[in-house]
Amino acid sequence: IMPGQFLLGHSMEYIKLPDYICGNLDGRSSFARLGIEIHMTAGFIDPGFEGVITFEIYNAGPSTVMLYPGMRIGQLRFERNSIPKERYAQKHTVKYKGLLEHNLSRQNKDVEVELIKEYYKTINRNRK
Repeated sequence: IMPGQFLLGHSMEYIKLPDYICGNLDGRSSFARLGIEIHMTAGFIDPGFEGVITFEIYNAGPSTVMLYPGMRIGQLRFERNSIPKERYAQKHTVKYKGLLEHNLSRQNKDVEVELIKEYYKTINRNRK
């Protein structure tokens, strides 16, 4: 990965968290010292999440860094939490459940985006 380059990757591991465990993804300091960040803002793993972990990899350093499948570039930290009222798998807003590989952003599936689209459809129908 070249300086200033961004790419998506994913863990080789498929995880399935129970509803009472959440996780946090952190980079390893050995790679941080080279300028490699493995998540931009999405390091939290919801209780009940199931799938591979997507890495948002960015090279903030001055040199190209070689990354290969199987390299330990990150680490997961798990924490016990109370069971949420609405479980992750039952939320209608879940977009990344059960993925076997990383995916492009599904931001356009956010509930507020869907509401805005519906609002504009209503306005356009009323104009006719």
